[in-house]
Amino acid sequence: MTMRANTTRGVVALACALVAAGTLHAQKPRPTPSDKLPAPLPRERLKPTLMPARPAAAPPAAPATGRYRVSLVGFQANHTTWDNALQLDGKGDEVFVSSDVKFLDATGASIVPGLEPTLRSYIYGDVNGQTAPNRRQAGALSNLGGIGDGNSYPASPWAGVPDTRDPLAIPMVLWQGTLVRGQNSVIVTPTIWEYDGSNAAGAFDAWVSWAQRTATALRDNKTFGDMVGAQAVQIADLTVLGAGVALDLRQSVIGQDADRPVGMKFNGTQAEFRPQSLVLTYDGVERLFAQQVGALPLGVYPIEYRDAPQWWGDYTLYIKVEHLP
Repeated sequence: MTMRANTTRGVVALACALVAAGTLHAQKPRPTPSDKLPAPLPRERLKPTLMPARPAAAPPAAPATGRYRVSLVGFQANHTTWDNALQLDGKGDEVFVSSDVKFLDATGASIVPGLEPTLRSYIYGDVNGQTAPNRRQAGALSNLGGIGDGNSYPASPWAGVPDTRDPLAIPMVLWQGTLVRGQNSVIVTPTIWEYDGSNAAGAFDAWVSWAQRTATALRDNKTFGDMVGAQAVQIADLTVLGAGVALDLRQSVIGQDADRPVGMKFNGTQAEFRPQSLVLTYDGVERLFAQQVGALPLGVYPIEYRDAPQWWGDYTLYIKVEHLP
């Protein structure tokens, strides 16, 4: 009896102790989720940090440009042409120059006409008995001139300086302006003619017509890439641009007193003349200033026109390119 009573008291005491412990635990405040977070930082430490600005991309570099003047500064008669045996128009050869100039702009795919071929130079040669105001003395066949084999005009034909006040005199300015790398070029086509004072063979009219048709042929064939991007000075045969562009002389000029270009050939039985065109770009001109052509001074380029044997003629024209301010 006593043992059972003691056991009962122990159980009751244990239960009371557990109840009391639970009551104390319930009275202690439970932590909330915010109690577990760190205290907020002071406001001044929450200011945003500014990142350094990225540098702006550099604009693309402008293409290289240069201002130039292109002149025909002289000519040399390596061999004179076949001429009238009586030499009624003067001793030896009498010659004049006619040039065509075209400016190509790749950005606009346009062809801007320049010097027109109808602008002929003075006639150079023997002035004995010649009263025409467009005659100029040249050559050494007499004390009044007359162009013979090996004669040149001026004496140093690559060293002449153009007189810009007289556009018909040799040395003569063919073109001046700005060339931009990869964007434009100038095509200069100089020719030299044996003068007889007549257009009986229609050669000069054919030359002027050729120059006009070439502008259309260039535009239609869109050959700007090759002629604007050239890295060196080059000679182009523009007659390859299309049928009918070559200069055909419909009448024979052998034995006629008629003006005709030096550099004529035979194409079958047909007399033919193929003008030589000098293509000048920014890179080509700058290379010409750094590398001589043969023994010529820097900046000078020769163009040779040689006849078929029947016509004898062989002339060299000298084209000079100079920097302008």
